Amino acid sequence: MIIGLWGRSGAGSVLVWPVPDIVRAQLSIGGLLVGLLDIYSWLIIARVIISWVGLSPANPVVRFLQAATDPILTPIQNVIPPLGGVIDISPIIAFIFVQMLRTVIIRVFFG
Repeated sequence: MIIGLWGRSGAGSVLVWPVPDIVRAQLSIGGLLVGLLDIYSWLIIARVIISWVGLSPANPVVRFLQAATDPILTPIQNVIPPLGGVIDISPIIAFIFVQMLRTVIIRVFFG
């Protein structure tokens, strides 16, 4: 079976042209990176929601979310302190950064 850009050969599908292996690899890498950034975005959102709920810092879920998101949030928190000493906007800035990076990756890998 030959896999094409828009379909596959066989009953009911249209073969436009075969996709070279290098293109397939680029699409796979790009898709993987976009998927990882999507997961990271959800981790940031989950951390925000967990902070509103007020779970114990000893909770394994809270520890996992902190371990996963602190590498990006801590440097942002060092530069931009919480507004009014209470409202931390670092997750918003991190989320925007991750989405911008996702957009760049999509444009680079998928045109």
